[in-house]
Amino acid sequence: FFDLEAALQSDSSIDISGEQEDMEGQGVISHDDIFRELKRSVSASDENKSTHFHFNLGLALERCGSFDEALEEYRMAENQFEDKPQCYLRMAVCLGAKGDIGKAEKFMKKAFKAGSRTDDEKLDLNYEMALIYKSNKADKKALKLFKEISKSRPNFRDIESRISELSGG
Repeated sequence: FFDLEAALQSDSSIDISGEQEDMEGQGVISHDDIFRELKRSVSASDENKSTHFHFNLGLALERCGSFDEALEEYRMAENQFEDKPQCYLRMAVCLGAKGDIGKAEKFMKKAFKAGSRTDDEKLDLNYEMALIYKSNKADKKALKLFKEISKSRPNFRDIESRISELSGG
């Protein structure tokens, strides 16, 4: 398991605590610059080419809204990552954020098929797909999934408020 956060904290040459001057004093370094430098600096080390590194970098990029780059990292992690459903879920979320519901649905189906899931994990996958539908204005599909989740577990997360919101109540 590669812990990206620990690696960044232990490397005194990388400071991501806030806005930083670039090396030439030309201005502020952006998140994109930090990720680009991180990728460049670890590309020479086999230790950092682990699937966990790519998955964690994908998470960081996703949280920054860099969905194309996050998808690229998840794809590099996909074949060897032990929790394939989680990898497929993150890919679906990125695709949904980009507005590609069709591909998001395909990856969500892959997440369901990739391994045995607990009831809670299945509810989580359905909930995330419903959120993807909702964020892409596919309210009928979202409502249908939220209602299915509610039948299974009425107190799941904020399911009742989601249903109420989409039902106009």
